[in-house]
Amino acid sequence: MNQYRNIINLVIWAAAAAFAAFRIGTSASFMLGLIEGLMVLIAAFVAHKTLDLLIPPARQNDEQKD
Repeated sequence: MNQYRNIINLVIWAAAAAFAAFRIGTSASFMLGLIEGLMVLIAAFVAHKTLDLLIPPARQNDEQKD
């Protein structure tokens, strides 16, 4: 399950970065494009944290049981 989580995280961040770069490059005003790109990256961060809630990362057991 951790493998799927990593793949989904990679897809989320790659799509957000590509869309943010597209918005910055195609906007009429550079500052407006920067703000829209930042909003897309914030939405990707929220999606990343939501994914952590839906598919929690595997816990490492620090205590050794004998």
